[in-house]
Amino acid sequence: MSRDAVWNLVGIASMVLLLAVAFMRRRGTSSEGTSARRSLHEFRLLMVITGVLATAATIIVIAVGRRTTDRPFDLSPDRSRLDSLKVQATAESLRDVLQAVERSRRDSANAILLDGINLAGRGPIMAAIERYDEAFKIDSTFAAPLEYKGYALFRLNRVDEALEVMRTGLRMDGSNPWAHYNYALALWTSGDTTAAVQEVGTALRQKCDLGVTIREDPQFRPFRKSVRFQALLAASCP
Repeated sequence: MSRDAVWNLVGIASMVLLLAVAFMRRRGTSSEGTSARRSLHEFRLLMVITGVLATAATIIVIAVGRRTTDRPFDLSPDRSRLDSLKVQATAESLRDVLQAVERSRRDSANAILLDGINLAGRGPIMAAIERYDEAFKIDSTFAAPLEYKGYALFRLNRVDEALEVMRTGLRMDGSNPWAHYNYALALWTSGDTTAAVQEVGTALRQKCDLGVTIREDPQFRPFRKSVRFQALLAASCP
């Protein structure tokens, strides 16, 4: 039953009550004795009936009002939203795990790389190369082991092998100016002097004060006959 219908019922009951009162008053004034007592009884009966109807209507109004205004919130989550949150949480957890694994792998590779650098500084270059290879196996996205291995091969005068390893490292990461520095030396030794001078230019663009080291490094003495090389050094940081 709608709220409007309930209020209509209340209105009708009220009208019935008013009519009954008026009717009983009328009969009360024109009758005496038994008629008056009968009229009073009928009046009381009508009042009881009307009161019952009014009470029932009031209860229905309250019930309908609660249903329409005090409806409890739907706290059940949206299924698609819940599934989306689960997928997002899973993806974030997986990403965190992968990042942790990558950091651990890089840390291990870097520790072995440093061991190889220390070996090369003491003299046993082949032992150092083995350490570089081991570091690269642990983390094949780490270009540094290839850069150091390439230079170690260059020191052993294995120029062709050095060039191949250096190129691979530079393709992986060309942001290290020292990698271009060593690649320039290997290229000059192989006879590709034009490419060697270009690599010097790349190294200086990435680290302009590297010109001081190049000037003092005896390995670059053969480069001095190149006009382009001299111009690069002149334009580098003092």
